[in-house]
Amino acid sequence: MFFKIHIFISTVFLFFCTLVYGAPPPENTPIGTTAKLSYMGAEIESNLVVTYVVYGDADISVRKEWGVGDSDGNQLMIFRIANGGWRNGKDLLLRDDLKNKYEIVGSTGVWIPFGETGEKIVTLAEDGDESQDKNVNLKYVDGVLTLLVKDVPGHHLESDPGGFVGVYVKPQGDIPAGSILTNIGEYEYFNGPEKITNLKTNSLLYIVPIIAKAEFTGETKEYGISGESFIFKNKLKNIGNTEDIFEISLENNGFPQDSIIGIGKNSNGNFVLLEDKNKNGTVETDSLKPGEEIEIQLKVQTTSSDLTKSNVLVEKVAKSLNVPSYSIRVQDKIIQLESSISSAAFIKYQGLDANGDNKIDGEYTENLQKGNPGNKIFYKLVFKNIGTDILKDIYIEDTIPSYTKMSYGDGTLKEGGKPIFKLSDGTVGEIIDKPPAGFNGTLRVNFGHINPGEYIEIYYNVKID
Repeated sequence: MFFKIHIFISTVFLFFCTLVYGAPPPENTPIGTTAKLSYMGAEIESNLVVTYVVYGDADISVRKEWGVGDSDGNQLMIFRIANGGWRNGKDLLLRDDLKNKYEIVGSTGVWIPFGETGEKIVTLAEDGDESQDKNVNLKYVDGVLTLLVKDVPGHHLESDPGGFVGVYVKPQGDIPAGSILTNIGEYEYFNGPEKITNLKTNSLLYIVPIIAKAEFTGETKEYGISGESFIFKNKLKNIGNTEDIFEISLENNGFPQDSIIGIGKNSNGNFVLLEDKNKNGTVETDSLKPGEEIEIQLKVQTTSSDLTKSNVLVEKVAKSLNVPSYSIRVQDKIIQLESSISSAAFIKYQGLDANGDNKIDGEYTENLQKGNPGNKIFYKLVFKNIGTDILKDIYIEDTIPSYTKMSYGDGTLKEGGKPIFKLSDGTVGEIIDKPPAGFNGTLRVNFGHINPGEYIEIYYNVKID
């Protein structure tokens, strides 16, 4: 009889637990009930047993993994944070030394809060708590990535949504292809009053691929005259991580059909034609080691009078043989001088500020730039009177590009501040007709006249959304 009663009570108890199971109760919640038994019309009730919920310790782990890279070949390094315990962990501090191995791409990372799926932008600057989530602070200083998470909720598993930060990285440029990179992060946190230290992430392995990259500069010639021979000089530098050969071809050729065009190189001061070594219709450079540079020369000769009627340009394309999907192009131009319109040169340059120091990284250029959201683009417009007559009633306007907003930088009347103009005599002035900072619109400025040989420079910068 006792055996049957025991089975009956156990069955009732298990059924009851299944019904009330749900979200975890708060810590120190008492759990307990009395059991009931009836027999032969009588009821008896058992004693009350109580269990207090105690969550115990936080048990935080950080695991590194690779996410999906971007179209430029940069890799997404992810840090996944989990807490296998029921107690919240406090002030998780993660450090990962990337020096001599990786470079951070851009000035921001991505954070997904615990229990969420939406991404939040976090900056890599030393600027305190992140504006989009005060629970975290991410920074990258002197090659070390540091993440502070103030509160890590208890029992957050890796399979649960959120709880990870990601940054785009690329191998340092001078690391040879085929090199194996490994690195391990270190972290610590508080479990109640106890500080848990000397913890390490897993080791993340990366095999450096062949990276094709080059610098290529175009050239502008003035005073186009029929029958003249033009030699455009273009510097091509291999800044990839392995020795490479580049195919050189022309596109969008605006020179007259009767032009004689040759693609060569500067060999001890002499023009030497490049050869089509692969017999595919394009010429190839010599093999260039990482950091090595060659001067590509484009020689153009024409007798057509059409050359002096308008500006002429041609695009020169350099394509990597190591990575055929990579190519870079520049423009060579002739600016004509036959009329009052063509006696003025008007060129727009740009420079990128990717590190947030309010200065361009390198020099102003006409070439393609690649920026990330949050980066600044510095624009420079140069208008020069290269004729012999005074030019009058000059009106210049430029529209803020889509997906950018006007920036006043440091607020000064310098290149990194408010929109300004500079004149040949050193005069600097603020452009009054301009969009407010943080808005789109059109910038406008006008001048009464400009004498032969004088110039006007316009400077302003925008921030990519």
